[in-house]
Amino acid sequence: MKNLSVSMCLALALCSPLVMAKTEFPISAQQQAETDKFFALIKSGNELNKAQDYIGAEIEFRAAIKLEPLNGWNVAAYPGLAEALGSQNKTSEAIEVYRLLLSPVNVTRNNCSGDPLFMMNFAALLNQTGQYDEAARIAGKALAGDSDSMFMLSQLRFDPKNPRQDQFQAAVFVLQGFRYGSDGENKSAMGEYEKAMRIAPDLEVAYYYYGLGRQKLSPAERKQYVTAQQAKTALKKR
Repeated sequence: MKNLSVSMCLALALCSPLVMAKTEFPISAQQQAETDKFFALIKSGNELNKAQDYIGAEIEFRAAIKLEPLNGWNVAAYPGLAEALGSQNKTSEAIEVYRLLLSPVNVTRNNCSGDPLFMMNFAALLNQTGQYDEAARIAGKALAGDSDSMFMLSQLRFDPKNPRQDQFQAAVFVLQGFRYGSDGENKSAMGEYEKAMRIAPDLEVAYYYYGLGRQKLSPAERKQYVTAQQAKTALKKR
């Protein structure tokens, strides 16, 4: 499964006392060097994930984990590793990492459980491997909250006889579009909405957000994209 998360659940880990080690408490020069290398590897891994070099990203994140700065309590490398593994179709390994991050001992060290994109990626992997009940539960957590998220959840189908992996993956694309749009990368957001519409042409929520995203473009950019209704008509004719 292609997992396209540019996960925000790294944020809390990066705000942890580890980053502030120089001012919070004294550490040795070697520990500081390892800490600096640790975060350099994470930055490199995130950039490789964004460039879709998932093999390279996995190498960087695993190297960061081996450093184990300050006894290895910091889990900042794992969200990116989960993305890299899922994107290589290393599904069972990716699921292990998701479970590790959401385990009771680690859930307070990151904010992954509050990141809809991270959680929906996990739900999609679970659904892909036939763990439908848990997939539905995790998706519910991913999309609980505002009315837009609840609208998306209502569009997904959790029938074990027809698990609709395409809709889970389309939801990932839509959430990735949210992420790009919130960062001002509107054309990248449109690309994600287009992928969602193509993979699940009957998922109404994808057209809805495509239409909203198109309105954020400049008049010149808008001409490059058909309207949501035109896209829906064309895709449903396939």
